[in-house]
Amino acid sequence: MKPKRPVSVFRYLNDQPYLGANRVTLYNSVKGSLGFVQRLGLLKELPVHHGCVNCICWSDNGDLLLSGSDDQRLVITNAHTLKGVTDYKTSHRANIFSAKFLPNSGDHNIVSCSGDGIILFTDLTRTSDIHTNQFNCHTGTTYDVTTVPGEPYTFLSCGEDSTVRCFDLRIKESCYRMDCTEDVLISCQRAVTALTVNGTAPHELAIGSSDSTVRIFDRRNLGTKSSGSLHSITRQHFHQLFGGRVFMSREVLG
Repeated sequence: MKPKRPVSVFRYLNDQPYLGANRVTLYNSVKGSLGFVQRLGLLKELPVHHGCVNCICWSDNGDLLLSGSDDQRLVITNAHTLKGVTDYKTSHRANIFSAKFLPNSGDHNIVSCSGDGIILFTDLTRTSDIHTNQFNCHTGTTYDVTTVPGEPYTFLSCGEDSTVRCFDLRIKESCYRMDCTEDVLISCQRAVTALTVNGTAPHELAIGSSDSTVRIFDRRNLGTKSSGSLHSITRQHFHQLFGGRVFMSREVLG
């Protein structure tokens, strides 16, 4: 039996015009190429913070990196020149745990959350208004914020108070009511520590909670008081729904 020729990403790149190697073949050759992995190296270290960096994300076009840290600063770095673009001291009073660019905002609008429970909406073109664009709705730590692809005014958050909240900046740009329920989308029985929106199907929302469970919801079946829809999931509903099968969600047990 003839020995199998070693897989090489460079061979596939060379042969692609002649053999018509597709993207999957190229991907698999990279994944299994020891030589390719051994050629990887550190491009540059960016000492842009003075504390633990807890979150980092790319801009939509891949030109910028946004990072948040224990130093309560938001830093934007050009990913091509590797130079700092913005270094902004926020009004967060605790470690920044999550920060995201709002889509289709020219990379000027950012939402971030921290251990003090505060969510900030930051417009880098009018930083004088930052201290008034706060959402103090969560009780305890706010663990994560996420945006919805293609929607520059909508973002979601989750926290220690067991809630997932959905905010629309066209309705309000701040909220100072403690334990406000106007924007509650889901109220669980356990702390919600992570959430993400499906990039290819934005109506799908996945959350992770402290009971070792991942749950997937269809946002089309949910709403908030502030949006005029009362189809949110309360703690009582949550207990009833997950006691059996429901059409709007799926559970993945850890």
